Amino acid sequence: MVCFMSWGLWRPSSEGAPSADHAAVDRESLAALRTAASGSTVACVERALHGLNHRHERMPREVESCIDALLQRSNAWPEALEEYGVGARKHA
Repeated sequence: MVCFMSWGLWRPSSEGAPSADHAAVDRESLAALRTAASGSTVACVERALHGLNHRHERMPREVESCIDALLQRSNAWPEALEEYGVGARKHA
């Protein structure tokens, strides 16, 4: 559960009015999700895509750009993961 939902531990980015602290947490969580998605472990890539969906409301352009970049290298992913990524992009 923690592997798949670790982005949820970064609560400040989803609560309260935007602040400099929230923006910093958002930037760092996006960087962490990018790093997780750059690995070869299917669970980590799936977790990152899932977490990116949850970040979309606060930072839509950044999330869409990140998912687009991930999908450009998705030919190395198993077919089911690539389908999950395409779905994540459609819902982002």
